[in-house]
Amino acid sequence: MSKILILGASSELGQALITAIDGQYDEVICHYRSNEKALLALQIDLKSQLTLIQADFADEKSTHDFAQRIATIQDIVSVVHLHSVPLDPNSFKKSDWAE
Repeated sequence: MSKILILGASSELGQALITAIDGQYDEVICHYRSNEKALLALQIDLKSQLTLIQADFADEKSTHDFAQRIATIQDIVSVVHLHSVPLDPNSFKKSDWAE
């Protein structure tokens, strides 16, 4: 049983990837921060099973909980990282290094 982990799966790019690889993996493990609705809607028409896991990587406890849950899943053969921090392009010049 092969599985793929997609970080940032609810993004438009993540959704397009999930659609493109449908049927190539038995299970697609989808990380999302807040857009669960997009993945639930996508799941209706797919052959592959989607497993949705919420985590906010800006939050230490949420990240730790996510890592612990992923560590229990066997047979992940691929990982795609599409995660990004929400940016406000209008304030980019005003942001500090930590942001």
